[in-house]
Amino acid sequence: MVEKITAEGPSAHSTVRGLPGLVLGVLEDDRLVSGSPVARCLLGATTTPGAGGVQSLLVPRHRARWREAVAAATAGPGVDVGPVDLRFAHAPDRSWEARLRAEPPAPRRVHVALREMTRREATLRLLAHRATHDSLTGLPGRAVFEDRWRRARERTRRDGGRVEVYLCDVDGLKAVNDRHGHAAGDAVIRAVSSMLRQHVRPGDVVARIGGDEFGLLVERALAPAPFADPSGPVDPAERFADRLRTCLPAGEGDGAGLRLSVGWVPDDLVSAPADLLARADAHMYRDKRAHRR
Repeated sequence: MVEKITAEGPSAHSTVRGLPGLVLGVLEDDRLVSGSPVARCLLGATTTPGAGGVQSLLVPRHRARWREAVAAATAGPGVDVGPVDLRFAHAPDRSWEARLRAEPPAPRRVHVALREMTRREATLRLLAHRATHDSLTGLPGRAVFEDRWRRARERTRRDGGRVEVYLCDVDGLKAVNDRHGHAAGDAVIRAVSSMLRQHVRPGDVVARIGGDEFGLLVERALAPAPFADPSGPVDPAERFADRLRTCLPAGEGDGAGLRLSVGWVPDDLVSAPADLLARADAHMYRDKRAHRR
């Protein structure tokens, strides 16, 4: 049964409608502003002056996924996010399932429902995560990438904006494998995944969809106007692609000659995803050929 959240002021008796859970609370700027007694016990430390937000209470490896979930929930009103698996630092052996939603008129406020999972549920969820995520980098695989893309298209059709699809390929990886062994090549893949994560915003998607190929989904609130004047401003997506191409620093030794080839397309919301991926792939290989000249 979903319990009510009592809050002060005009938002009193607000409810996390349709979100099942036992621990219910309302967060603002990642801090608890109202909630059930259990929520105050679990998340109340976030209200202490100088304390960090909810992410500071989580085990380190789950903080990034929490930030991504909050960013996705606040991307638009009424967007359901979850389930998100979490563990708190004070009890790392207990697993929690979180569902989030931000609702008007306060889009920065996130309603959260937390439910403690049984050991069996947590084990099954862990196995499902391992089946859909890359074991080397921890990134989502192709199936998750395609599912998140489908959801992004639905949001864009409803709310407007634009979805951009990027494909990135690591040039020079074969030479690293041949010269230094596959352990060195794996280290390069892990480094690339980390750098790509640093170049995207919370809520955007980075996935490993092939051996040395990565896919990115970027949602923009407003679709940039086409630039007819070649000397005019550059599309933000192309500026982003340029940053990706240079995110691997030119170095010596094992990393010498490494570069990212990048191709991207805006999603027209009409074409089949496979066709859009084929176009992005063609652009990526044009970029690769241009660099080899």
